[in-house]
Amino acid sequence: MILVCAAPARADQTIDGVAIASEVTQGPRTLKLVGAGVRTKFVFRIYVAALYALEPSQDARRLIEGPGARRLHLQMLRDVDSATLEEAMHDELKANHSADDVRALTPAIERLSQLLKTTDRLHEGDTIDLEIDAGAVAILYNRQNKGRIDDPRLPAALMRVWLGDNPTQTSLKQALLGLR
Repeated sequence: MILVCAAPARADQTIDGVAIASEVTQGPRTLKLVGAGVRTKFVFRIYVAALYALEPSQDARRLIEGPGARRLHLQMLRDVDSATLEEAMHDELKANHSADDVRALTPAIERLSQLLKTTDRLHEGDTIDLEIDAGAVAILYNRQNKGRIDDPRLPAALMRVWLGDNPTQTSLKQALLGLR
């Protein structure tokens, strides 16, 4: 069960003007910062991402497949329409999974798309949190719970977008793992 109670702790570092806490609470648990970095596309800085885990590790596989609670926090550095974000998520899921895996994930991906479309446009400063725990993912937009997707395959599938063999950005993967 995911309890949506996303409260950040004090900021311990700043990246592109975004405060990054060393710990956050997710339900009754405290998650520790694994790493944080900036997603860029061409010359544009899109968002700051921070990865938190109940059991931090620099091992991507452990963070992808691990059973413990994790959270990926994204804070937008520029305005982006939700269709662009949704399309990028689909592309990254396809890049990190076989066609059969994508087909098996289709119901969860469709639900994720619905949740991402609850707002037409993400604005600079807006946040998205993917709270992962016990075979489910809760989506928060500006700390408001937008919904939960119960599919035991989805947590690892989403983590592969940032930490998989074909991550959205290699330098961001390294930063999220605390390696840079």
